[in-house]
Amino acid sequence: MSKEEEQKRRQQYYRQMPQMDKNRQQMDRQLSQMNYRQSVHTNKARQPQQMGMNRQSQRMGMNRQPQQMGMNRQSQQMNIDRQPQQIGSNKQSAQLGRRTQRKQNQHRLRKIFIRTFLIVFFVLFLGTGGVFAAFKYYTKDLKRETIDETVLQVNEEKKIQSVEMKIKNIAVFGVDSRNGEDAGNSDAIMIVSIDGNKGKIKMVSIARDTYVNLPNYGKTKITHAYSYGGPELAIATLNENFGMDITDYVTVNFEQLAEIIEHMGGIDVELNEAERQELNKYVAPGVEKIQQTGAVHLNGEQAVSYSRIRKCDSDDMRTSRQRKVMMCLFEKLKEISPFQYPFYVKILMPMMETSMIDSEILQLAPVAMNKNLVLEQDSFPNDYIQTDGYKTKTEVEGVELWVYHYDLQEATNMLQKFIYDDIPFDQQ
Repeated sequence: MSKEEEQKRRQQYYRQMPQMDKNRQQMDRQLSQMNYRQSVHTNKARQPQQMGMNRQSQRMGMNRQPQQMGMNRQSQQMNIDRQPQQIGSNKQSAQLGRRTQRKQNQHRLRKIFIRTFLIVFFVLFLGTGGVFAAFKYYTKDLKRETIDETVLQVNEEKKIQSVEMKIKNIAVFGVDSRNGEDAGNSDAIMIVSIDGNKGKIKMVSIARDTYVNLPNYGKTKITHAYSYGGPELAIATLNENFGMDITDYVTVNFEQLAEIIEHMGGIDVELNEAERQELNKYVAPGVEKIQQTGAVHLNGEQAVSYSRIRKCDSDDMRTSRQRKVMMCLFEKLKEISPFQYPFYVKILMPMMETSMIDSEILQLAPVAMNKNLVLEQDSFPNDYIQTDGYKTKTEVEGVELWVYHYDLQEATNMLQKFIYDDIPFDQQ
């Protein structure tokens, strides 16, 4: 075959290809249409049969309903019959559960109690050194004064009795150390008895003008003892004249007392008109004066002025006001949270002076800080002891003084019954 003929055949083949493609596509469309018609015809033929089957299923379901309802009634009746038995079983299970829970709780509480007891025991046993060290740190600014017990005129019989009864007797002095009148005299004198067995603190005020014998000095006012010979002579004077066993003291300056009361938040007292007028005479310039009577709140300066009132009534009332201030301070101390103790100790310690060592103070702390602490108070002179009038003028070293004369032996008996026999003055 020549090249020309071959070329013609190819050209003819290529011209026929589009027509062949069209024929193929037409055949495919015809085939698809035939398949579609066949499927529609098949579905129509199946529908009556399917509907018949559905009707049959529905009839079977309706026939089963009465039977199902009967079974449900039977099941409900069986459940009702079982309820009493089930309730009884539940009660038994609940009781058993409660007994088991109670035993578990008791066991858990027992474990907690044992664990707590051990913790407290070891804290008290091992922590004593730490507490003592902390106390020493906070009391390092407390002014200490060592005194010679051999010169204190201690009643040895009462000293033994105090140890047996866990009683500690302390002298408390409020000193007016300002420049001027009565500088260095003990303006307030109290015997404070701390009863560890009964949880009580008893305070007895001694009027500053009480006429007593000062060892090695002779007869004069008791207030002079502190200025003549400091706390040693003041304690010896109390022991000799009232048969006491005092070996320790606490001294507070009146100016510092105002700061102490201020830090404690002041005190509340009942004030009459005469006291209000006298109080306002004692307050320092710039301090607010009291304008009302009745229940009054006093700041530190006002409280000290209140305790120093002299002229509106008697020395007995004056010592009563001093005890009120002390009682208010004790009540304030009872309200303080233990977490606040270090703060107040740090502030108050530099304002006081004492002969007690740290271990002695710590022994007294549980009684003083007890929330159920009982405070009792009285004074000399009083309505239950014979006196030579309100005050009498006596010559001392060539100077006439107004003093209190009363039976010191009778006062000694009353004081010791109050401290050791727990009998108040008004019941003796």
